[in-house]
Amino acid sequence: MRQCKDIPTVHEEISTPLGNKKTKHMTTIQSILSRLTEAVSGTDKELYTEDKLNKFATFYLDKWDENTSEDVIAESFTDFWWDTDRTCRRCSICGKLMREGYCVDMGAAYYCSDECLHTEYSEEEWAVVVLSSVRFASILAEGHSSDDRRTVHQGQEP
Repeated sequence: MRQCKDIPTVHEEISTPLGNKKTKHMTTIQSILSRLTEAVSGTDKELYTEDKLNKFATFYLDKWDENTSEDVIAESFTDFWWDTDRTCRRCSICGKLMREGYCVDMGAAYYCSDECLHTEYSEEEWAVVVLSSVRFASILAEGHSSDDRRTVHQGQEP
């Protein structure tokens, strides 16, 4: 894999309240990708090529500065690839990127592994969630009203 070449820092001139001009230091591709890798424990490099990572970082290069948090960068990464053939989600527990795992309540939470899942659900609780999801899917297939779907989705009998 090639080394990511760092381009010069992007600068933006902004006016202060007194009308003075000052330079706001934006960020670099290398800085964005470094913060992404930290936030997702290196899973970005497992799932995406250097070209794809650079495409993401280049898109946000003039929008972020060095104060942009790792979490904002990681969440923006999943949004950036949302409607593509390279989509991924981020584990709600450990923050790793994932293409396989568990999804709860239509995307309210994601878990990349059994270990992460069971920090919030016991085996018994997860069995109830799965059973509720199967019932929910069955009701959708049968064409019941939205009230029935909501009740079943919450894990209650219709």
